[in-house]
Amino acid sequence: MTSATLHSDATRQQAEAWRRQTSLRRFYTALGVG
Repeated sequence: MTSATLHSDATRQQAEAWRRQTSLRRFYTALGVG
């Protein structure tokens, strides 16, 4: 496994986590909680 592969995998996980967090915040805002 190269460092580039590790970096790519980490970046993908970061993007997924960010997208999930953003969707959750938008969901709560729609409910009027946020």
